[in-house]
Amino acid sequence: MGGVGILGLGLGVEYKFVPMMIWIFILTKILTFGMPAEQKAQQITLTVSGKQFTATLENNATAKAFTEMLPLTLNMKELNANEKFAELPKSIPTNQYNPGTIEVGDILLYGSSTIVVFYKKFDTPYSYTKIGKIDQVDGLETSLGEGNVKVSFGK
Repeated sequence: MGGVGILGLGLGVEYKFVPMMIWIFILTKILTFGMPAEQKAQQITLTVSGKQFTATLENNATAKAFTEMLPLTLNMKELNANEKFAELPKSIPTNQYNPGTIEVGDILLYGSSTIVVFYKKFDTPYSYTKIGKIDQVDGLETSLGEGNVKVSFGK
């Protein structure tokens, strides 16, 4: 004789977890259906030395303000053999935190108007605001190369 299922519906033991999985699936679909576009992950492209990279942006005011500036081409300067940085045309909102460790492909804001693209992993004592992260970092360090480089950001 089968056991009592979830929610006391008298379902057999073999069906115990199926209703819960279905409810989770249904609720997930209901909660995300019609979600405003600004709450969905947005992607941009970075073009460096002829190679294109895709980055997924954070869902925050900083990333939104940054995308409103796109398309944008910046002459990015080398710093510390691990990052490229440039000044944005204007300040954008911040929500600084110390990440502790910078990851390859992080796109962060330093202060309120300096965008930084990191191509090496390292620990940091500095605070930044998240903008986004490059999805596939293969070839990023090579593309950014040594010295200053022109980077195009697009939607």
